[in-house]
Amino acid sequence: MSIPLPAATTVLIVGAGPIGLATAISLYKQGIEDLVIVDAQHRESYGYSSRASMIHASTLEELDRIGCADPLVSVGVQGKGMIHYEHGASFTAVDFTSLKPYTRFPYALLLPQSMSEEIFTKHLEELGVHVHRPYRAVGMKPHIKGGLEVSFESGDVIVAEYVVGADGSHSVIREVSGISFPDPEGTGPPSTTLVEQLVHADVVFKGSDPLTSPEYLETNVSSSGILMTIPLPPSYKGPVPLGPDEFVRRLAFNVPASEGIPPPAPPASYIQDGINRKGPPRMSSNPSVNPRPVQVERVVWSSRYKMRYAVADRFLARVTDDLGNGGLVILVGDAAHTHSPLGGQGMNLGLRDALFLGPSLAEFINAPGEPLSKNRTRLQQWADTRRARAFDTIRMTKSLSASTNNVMASNRVTRFFKYWTWRLISSLPFVRVMIAWRFSGLGNR
Repeated sequence: MSIPLPAATTVLIVGAGPIGLATAISLYKQGIEDLVIVDAQHRESYGYSSRASMIHASTLEELDRIGCADPLVSVGVQGKGMIHYEHGASFTAVDFTSLKPYTRFPYALLLPQSMSEEIFTKHLEELGVHVHRPYRAVGMKPHIKGGLEVSFESGDVIVAEYVVGADGSHSVIREVSGISFPDPEGTGPPSTTLVEQLVHADVVFKGSDPLTSPEYLETNVSSSGILMTIPLPPSYKGPVPLGPDEFVRRLAFNVPASEGIPPPAPPASYIQDGINRKGPPRMSSNPSVNPRPVQVERVVWSSRYKMRYAVADRFLARVTDDLGNGGLVILVGDAAHTHSPLGGQGMNLGLRDALFLGPSLAEFINAPGEPLSKNRTRLQQWADTRRARAFDTIRMTKSLSASTNNVMASNRVTRFFKYWTWRLISSLPFVRVMIAWRFSGLGNR
């Protein structure tokens, strides 16, 4: 049963994914208790979807400030780094343990997004705030007495002085605010055909564990493509209990344009074929290739992803009518920016949007004066800084996409040379720290 909406609130947060939930917690911890958070779906509709599965050190440091880091760490896998496989050899390409002198969280925390959302939701409910579901926003307009009137598919309406759009890359709030969402040309190499499409899936393997180390992400690169395997917490088991010889792992592999468009929710057979062609022999289900075949037993969750880069032209917008009535719209997370998932940066960037917004918006709300007449300098600084961070992240992910594409597009001799060059360079201590620092977000908060 839906929790009824109040007629009005100071802050309305549209979207109760991890970004919207973190925004609500951050604001509440800053003393902004008059807030409402809504989501378009019942919580059960999310199921066991994994989506984002990595939280980096810089994000954990900010989550620690609102009391959410330790509950996440207690259930997640502390990923020490990434092992790169190619030509039958391997090396540690990213070593997060090298960050020990700089952070309390020298690892990439690995857990499904659904588990992160459960922890954020529980924390928010302990504060006395409950998510209103299902309320799908369909419109917004300035209210005659001030503020913004947001309307929902159900026919309900609510008036808010501030509306935070945390409703994803297809944001209704962004669209009805008239904020454009263009591809930021000139932010680095464009994505290319070999990594333009990805398949993500959480699968249960039967047989031996496909990971050689349960504390590391693993990538396998070949002329057929790239396959990444990520460990997930033992407590994440999906709707069916695991057998004694079953393992849940997160997979991602590329689907070149020449192979067509992946199905919306790739089945086990499609994923198994991708593993056999793009993965290492030890992960194959073919007994002629692998004497100890590893079989995809079932799929917990799967999805396809097509590379897209976009940044909202404004993260903070004044939305008014001809008489000057209205309010402020703020965009966070995928509603404000979207990019390649390579490097696991998307949710991290969005969470930091939310966590840095809390103090800035709270200070603005608590300042004397009417919302539209106050000095917005600090709030605008937040918007400008977060937009700059989005561009930095897009440059990084475009570079990763282009590098990955170039490696796969090369002939075997060139790939062999690139592999050993990368292996040599990444073994240098200062380079190892630099790579981990870049992925961790500690230098791009």
